[in-house]
Amino acid sequence: MHVGWDQYVYVGSDRPCVDAVARTRKLGLFPEPLPASPYTAESDEPEVARAANEDFWTCVRTTLASRQTALLEETYVCNATRWHRITAESLDAVRAGLGPRALLTVWPDLTPDVGAVLAALPPEHSVEFVWET
Repeated sequence: MHVGWDQYVYVGSDRPCVDAVARTRKLGLFPEPLPASPYTAESDEPEVARAANEDFWTCVRTTLASRQTALLEETYVCNATRWHRITAESLDAVRAGLGPRALLTVWPDLTPDVGAVLAALPPEHSVEFVWET
């Protein structure tokens, strides 16, 4: 379920919801079928979903050994998000403070070349990026 900037509500289901659509119309709303929410993230790369088990943390440590720092995005209850800049030294402390059953995503660290990042943004479509001030 997504609520758009225009206050439209996008509800997805893996099956037809004939009764729900009829009830929605009866309430005076205007449901329209869409193939996907316009707020669904799109990526050219397949999403890799796996448990944050010891193998996951070993991969994170390997990444930190070559990159020195990375960003860990923690999405927990109600889709709230916290960002952590992690290093080999801070990883255990950050890991201990993560919310239970949080969705974790590891990203490359921030680049100091803000101009290059802004120049590389596509002219269309929305993008998400982190700006540190």
